Amino acid sequence: MPAIDQPTIETVRRPRRRLLILAAIAVATMLVPVGGESIEAAGSSETTETTVTFSTCAGSGGNLLGHSRPYLTDFTVPSPVSPFYAAGEGADVEATITVTGLDYCGGPLPEPGRADYLTQDGTAVDGVDYQGIDPPMRSDELCLSHPQDACQGRQPSQDVTVPLLSDSVENTDAVRSFLFKLQNGVPDGLSTFHHTEAPVHIIDDDGANRVSLEPTLDGTQTLAYASREPSTVQIPVFWAGLGSPGNVHYTVAPGSPAPTPGVDYNVLSDNPLPPAAFTQAGGRVAFVRIQILNDKGSDGMPRREPDEIMTITLDGGGYEVVGEHGTTTLTILDSGSDSIAPVTRFHHPRQGLKYRRADYRIREFHTFYEDEGGSGMAKAHMALRRKLENGTCAWWRGGKFRRGPCSKKVWKVMKHDEQNFLFYYRFKPLRPTVGTNIKHYRAWTRGRDFAGNVEKKFTQGRNQSTFWVRKK
Repeated sequence: MPAIDQPTIETVRRPRRRLLILAAIAVATMLVPVGGESIEAAGSSETTETTVTFSTCAGSGGNLLGHSRPYLTDFTVPSPVSPFYAAGEGADVEATITVTGLDYCGGPLPEPGRADYLTQDGTAVDGVDYQGIDPPMRSDELCLSHPQDACQGRQPSQDVTVPLLSDSVENTDAVRSFLFKLQNGVPDGLSTFHHTEAPVHIIDDDGANRVSLEPTLDGTQTLAYASREPSTVQIPVFWAGLGSPGNVHYTVAPGSPAPTPGVDYNVLSDNPLPPAAFTQAGGRVAFVRIQILNDKGSDGMPRREPDEIMTITLDGGGYEVVGEHGTTTLTILDSGSDSIAPVTRFHHPRQGLKYRRADYRIREFHTFYEDEGGSGMAKAHMALRRKLENGTCAWWRGGKFRRGPCSKKVWKVMKHDEQNFLFYYRFKPLRPTVGTNIKHYRAWTRGRDFAGNVEKKFTQGRNQSTFWVRKK
């Protein structure tokens, strides 16, 4: 059967189907259309225009309204353990302010969000090392794209350029740093992944070739790192000087208490780091990559053990290592004590929003996750049920719907997009429900972390959605 072209979707209310669930608002600007399964539509092969209807929200104790929430993203390095921006002297750094929406129950969608952005001296000085932003500037009005008047023409993100100044002096430190941050309009504690401030590291391009680990903003020490298994920690190594990067040697030594190589961790990066490893910040930043392993006992459960420490020390291999910035520590946090289930938010097309034919959001389900202080997300599953007017049910099994008990969910594994902290499952347009014998569709999601905790208590309005598809 030929595939159906992507339809235009307009979500509307269906009063006789008022239920208690509403899809959560997604961080639309951070999503990237990614490859997924290609499945044929279960219905007519003609090109259709469809309408997806979500239930209205009840029993919430009132609307949860507010402004969209700006935060920082698009850091110049891939998933560092400590998010930062970096570039060499004389370059420009783009700090990106993006936006997410608040959860809501009915009523208008959130208004555009704005925040003040500014810079603050650390070891780098405004007017000497960089061109600062003082007094604070007000960001543009940022908003998720939807047809509400307040958001017409608004952008979901804004790039702020901060010029880094060049000098002809060999600085004692290989790296000088200042802070870029947001304030006023940014609520506290957005999440582990939504940062409202980040250091900017300026890498010196004068004098002898030398290497350094990531400094603190005041320059008195090097940053130390911590991670909970399993994960991959990327510790940045900065290259300063007139010349091009060379081979940089390093050692990884156990501290006290000591982790065991191959059991608690593996070193994934080359040693020495070759010149080709310096690919970020204009070819001046490379990474020592350390994989933290899930240390399990014979019963298959994570071991209960103390936090373990290792020391990473640079040996320039003939190049200067900058003072106390040549050694740092990495602490492996014990995950055996993790007993808290992760938090997930479920998303598919939103009520009240029109989608273009090519919009990926009408053919994907997403599960956003947070596991702050936990062992990290291992998997997410999605279940999709089609219920007929006669009360019989069918579950999506990866190729088509098959009949089964209405209460026994059939879970399908979602694919992981680690960069955007989400899992996704891709469909082609579903068969219409309006004017057919299909009563409605219902979808569920769940998350499981590496400690074995599964989110079982679904939160009303976030993890469970009932919806309809109408052919016009």
